[in-house]
Amino acid sequence: MTLLLIQLIVAHNSYEDENGDDETLSLELVHRHDSRFGGDDVDQVEAIKGFIQRDLFRREQMDHRKGINQGHHRRKDMEVKKEFQMSMHSGRDYAVGEYFVEVEVGTPGQSFWLVADTGKDLSGVFSLSYCPNNSDPCLFDISYADGSSATGYFGVETISVNLTNGGKGKLENVTIGCTLSVLNGITFTENTGGILGLGFTKGSFVDRASLKYNTKFSYCLVDHLSHRNVSSYLTFGNPKVKLLDEMKTTELFLYQPFYGVNVTGISVGREMLKIPPTVWDFQAEGGMIIDSGTTLAALVLEAYDPVVEALTNSLKHVKRVDKSLGDLDFCFESEGFDPSSMPSLVFHFGGGVKFAPPVKSYVIDFGPNVKCLGFVPINGTGVSVIGNIMQQSHLWQIDVYQNTVSFAPSRCG
Repeated sequence: MTLLLIQLIVAHNSYEDENGDDETLSLELVHRHDSRFGGDDVDQVEAIKGFIQRDLFRREQMDHRKGINQGHHRRKDMEVKKEFQMSMHSGRDYAVGEYFVEVEVGTPGQSFWLVADTGKDLSGVFSLSYCPNNSDPCLFDISYADGSSATGYFGVETISVNLTNGGKGKLENVTIGCTLSVLNGITFTENTGGILGLGFTKGSFVDRASLKYNTKFSYCLVDHLSHRNVSSYLTFGNPKVKLLDEMKTTELFLYQPFYGVNVTGISVGREMLKIPPTVWDFQAEGGMIIDSGTTLAALVLEAYDPVVEALTNSLKHVKRVDKSLGDLDFCFESEGFDPSSMPSLVFHFGGGVKFAPPVKSYVIDFGPNVKCLGFVPINGTGVSVIGNIMQQSHLWQIDVYQNTVSFAPSRCG
């Protein structure tokens, strides 16, 4: 599960910016492996096994949260003047698969590292020194996708943001959770203290930000093995990154709180694979979502088997390693591996749009001298997932007003 974190200020008494100029906010996003979290000497193999397990729990929960709301649109006469932009970093140096942003919560502000997660709509802060009174009515008891859970209270808060022109802005009536209890091995600590939910539902962070600032947001995930000094951005408004090709746009399915895409097929080496169309049909309990909170790409077996078979046809001469690497079925010694020998993998979206990730996004580094095909299988029906490793080195832009998903290759700088 990859997480993105953003520096925000949550307060009951916020203030507006002082002028009407277009504005942009920047916050630092840091990968969970960042050494500032105390993880300098982590074991990469164990870290990957951990996020494979968290991804599994996450997908199981996705199947319980169905409810397509296609056709959602914002008011055409809404006034959008301001933008904000949050600096993001990979957490490779902390040996976890998440991305983080620093957030200040409360009055006076208390700094936390929050997970920027498009698969969750509720923003939650854990390990706070203060929570609402027991008499307050809004109690929650939540099970998370990594198998952990937490209880506490949630309510409506104001999130204040630092705009790039030096001004201040605020988001009012954002639903945010608060808890003192962290249960069942949840991976958050007092320093990595919560989630910034970037999924879409009424009252969510994205809902409030799209009303106040801009109806589209974008993020560009640097290579997941990048060190913490390599930055990218989460932006509400127009992204400020250099693209390596033109933006491509396809239809967005609001599979609340998830962001779904209309998949028409997958090809490997220019050959369309034989995958039943129902695999991509949300109404048939299938479909595919783009999820920054899941690390690896996950495919139902009817898609997983032909994809893996087609890719392994080009890996007949590699030396396989034993199958003790979680759900990753095909791993091999990387010595002598030539990425140029791999066929192109292409996801075909509605409108003839093609997403062709680089080889490093589907033949991933697992550990020292070991590479694996970066897919995990989903048994039975369910939603397939384009995880954050598959999304890396691309700008992704989601517009909740136009119902579009756009993307383009980028170095994210």
